[in-house]
Amino acid sequence: MNQAIKGEFDRWVKLFEELEGCKLVDRKMKDNRLMVENPFPVPWHENLHAERSESKEKIGYLFPQESGVKLDIDFPHQSFTKEYLQTIVDPNHEWPYYSPENKAPTAKSWWRFRSEPHFDTLTLVVRKEYLGKIDTTDPKLKELFQEIIDLAKG
Repeated sequence: MNQAIKGEFDRWVKLFEELEGCKLVDRKMKDNRLMVENPFPVPWHENLHAERSESKEKIGYLFPQESGVKLDIDFPHQSFTKEYLQTIVDPNHEWPYYSPENKAPTAKSWWRFRSEPHFDTLTLVVRKEYLGKIDTTDPKLKELFQEIIDLAKG
């Protein structure tokens, strides 16, 4: 992993380590992802993917990747709208948005909001052209992720 990508990954790790009630767990997965966990089973745990042996405490994943960083975070259905999330993760409307129905590029940065019956997911993919563009120390971003952690407590 190059230094710029490692720096981006480390910024996200620091953000999650600073949130109350959140922990990053290394499950020794082959893609080196870290699981973002709650101390207790999340309210939507019965709808997580059993075939992936996901923890009942799973809120999401933080993935270091060869070309950047990927973040998938789950939260209770209808807790946030796509528009609200965009005001925090992409307030200047600079990042490409890909709806769940559209295939997202592998080499470019993008974000997605997926709504499912039991939980919704925010996906951020940060590639080289956007490394460092999301301020992980921004109070609004921290508040968003703290609220997601708090909602996961049930």
